Amino acid sequence: MYYGLVCIAVVLFGTQFLTKSEYVKKMGSGLFQTMFLSLLGGVLGAVIMLFTNKFRFEYTHFTLIMAFVSFLNGFLFTLCSLKSFERVNLAVYSIYSMLGGMILPILAGVIFYEEAFTLGLGLCIAFIGVAIVLVSVKKSEKSVGEKSEKSWISLLFYIGVFLFNGMAGVISKFYTEAPYLKATSAGYSLLSSLVTVAVSLIFVLLLWKKRPKIYTKPTLIALCGNAGNRVANYLLLLALAVLPASVNYSFVTGGTIIVSTALSYFTDKKPTTKEWIAVVAAFIGIMCLVLLPF
Repeated sequence: MYYGLVCIAVVLFGTQFLTKSEYVKKMGSGLFQTMFLSLLGGVLGAVIMLFTNKFRFEYTHFTLIMAFVSFLNGFLFTLCSLKSFERVNLAVYSIYSMLGGMILPILAGVIFYEEAFTLGLGLCIAFIGVAIVLVSVKKSEKSVGEKSEKSWISLLFYIGVFLFNGMAGVISKFYTEAPYLKATSAGYSLLSSLVTVAVSLIFVLLLWKKRPKIYTKPTLIALCGNAGNRVANYLLLLALAVLPASVNYSFVTGGTIIVSTALSYFTDKKPTTKEWIAVVAAFIGIMCLVLLPF
């Protein structure tokens, strides 16, 4: 049953990438579009967490500070994500996003919380490095100048996706372990959503007069993807009560990368052979982490 919940979560995570891609096609990836999507996601998250937390509001100064940190990280991740979707397919995006979301929290645990650095983790990092290089290095171009500059800018957005998705886990880990007066996890999530709504609404109002055309369909599709992401996270929490965290998150990371790559065939940016090799390399690395816990 619990492996079934994880499988559902994998599909929802992979589908969320596709919904964001459709949003970018119609709406673009500017500051207004990023803040508008952030606002809608924040409202949805606040409603969900109000019910989850039984309409109980919790506050501490530390929780508020961390809520702002979480918002800033989430905003930068969304901005880099939307910019990336203009440049790459779902396969490449999912490799940067999911591997960052897995490996950075693990490294933070090793560096700051005295968790063990195992052979499996070392091999995992090596294979992940291979996967990242494969999707990052392009064939040499005869032309230079503007094309080369655009290539470097694109790479910065991909690295941003890797770092900021990974930092989401690092921030959560820090909040959980920090010895300060703080709200519960549900209270923290609710306050984070409210901060997201407040800051995003300010920017949306300031940019409203110069807003691009708002398309209802892709916006609703992206919002459904956001809802699916929150459902997927809830399913993972249920599965974590029974399944080991290493197996849980590794399965989710590898599965989401494969699902996203498969979904790329339904878009105009099909995965290449080199990108499939990168997917396989990433999957092997994840298996090393799971099967070599020493």
